[in-house]
Amino acid sequence: MKKIVFTLMIMLALVVITNVTFAQGTKLLPWSGEVYTYSVDGLTDADTYTFVVNQDNTDYTAGQNAGDGSDYNLPGTLTGNPSGNSASVQIEWLTAGTYYLWIEMVDAVSLCTNYRFVEIVVTNHLDFEIYTAAIGDGTSLGLTDIDDEDITTNLECAVIDGSEDWDDTDGSSNDGSTWVYYRIVRTGGSTSGWTFDFSATNGGGTTTIDGYYGSADGSGWSDIGLTLDNISVAGTSDVYYVRVKVAQAADLQLITGSITDGKEAVTTDSTPGTEDATLTVTATPTIGNFN
Repeated sequence: MKKIVFTLMIMLALVVITNVTFAQGTKLLPWSGEVYTYSVDGLTDADTYTFVVNQDNTDYTAGQNAGDGSDYNLPGTLTGNPSGNSASVQIEWLTAGTYYLWIEMVDAVSLCTNYRFVEIVVTNHLDFEIYTAAIGDGTSLGLTDIDDEDITTNLECAVIDGSEDWDDTDGSSNDGSTWVYYRIVRTGGSTSGWTFDFSATNGGGTTTIDGYYGSADGSGWSDIGLTLDNISVAGTSDVYYVRVKVAQAADLQLITGSITDGKEAVTTDSTPGTEDATLTVTATPTIGNFN
């Protein structure tokens, strides 16, 4: 018995309906991590259907459901009898790629078969965010401190770096410095390396940013002051840390860390516009000289 394979995606026959999703992707262009229900109408209730997912648009039997549990999840029953002349299957897409969702129909009387498929292109939802992770003195904070939570009050006292010169014996002491820590996070990406541009501004105070330091693991900070454009992160990591050194002053300091042009080595996708994280450091109490 010769099977008839229709390779045209006839949308009147294969109707795609959004079920559970983050409302970000589209019906046939979902993002990895999204869940959709795909329904087919125009069926005969007495017949038997079977849903198959593979990556071949000419062969229903090629690699049937080979990616279940790794590239996608098929949590429901894939075969049965239509109800109300329709059948549906839910799919959670896990990995970017081009997939074909097939349905095979077997006639209840003749046992003849017919086929349809629809092409589904899954893409990674690549995004980049920056968080104000902590404020500290430049020496006592470790990975736990800057990964534990984010600053949400947006108003923090300076944590003055004790290595600064507070000795007023010769009248040359200063108010010291504080450090603002940022966590940059990649989501929805691949395992390739990624890059971003970083900048920091002081929009409220009279002092400038005194230094920029980066770390891949929250320790071993290195000076990145000359390489703020195109900061490179290894593909095995989805997080990078930056801290900026700010000289203290007797006024509020609105420190804003910004990332732009976040992108992966394997894709041209990038974060739309600029992502900011802002922290206001309170005014440092004034102290004059000893006499």
